[in-house]
Amino acid sequence: MSIPVEMLRRVARGVQGEARAITRLDAERILEIACLAVAADGVITDSERAALHVFSAELGSMAAAELDSLAYECLTGTREERDERLRRAAEALSSTPARHLAYQVSVATALADLATADQEFEFDLDVQAALDLAPTVVDELAASVHRALTIDGGSEE
Repeated sequence: MSIPVEMLRRVARGVQGEARAITRLDAERILEIACLAVAADGVITDSERAALHVFSAELGSMAAAELDSLAYECLTGTREERDERLRRAAEALSSTPARHLAYQVSVATALADLATADQEFEFDLDVQAALDLAPTVVDELAASVHRALTIDGGSEE
């Protein structure tokens, strides 16, 4: 089971206000961070790959083959190498909105297969640190993703 594409698009639409301020390079780094997040457990499921493609299309940044190649690259290497790649991608982001969007896309993509993995949870903590996000900001960003992934899209707020 996986999150329906329309719900993922709702997440993307919910962050598009910030996405408008995102450069192409930021979008590529955001997707790299999301790829690293879902690769943390050593497997990128079809649902996670589909989520990556939804976000790539919404950000207008990468062709499907390029994104698949990036996802595969993120599966390789040691934990330390992936951590270093995460730090480099996070440092390359040009703005606070880009860092916020990177976290939101990372969370939504990791949730795409509706499975939990300790490695993905641990990597989420690494993402928070690499993006230099305060706990209150993390809570707000994660809550916005979870609202967008509810059946009603959080429309009762």
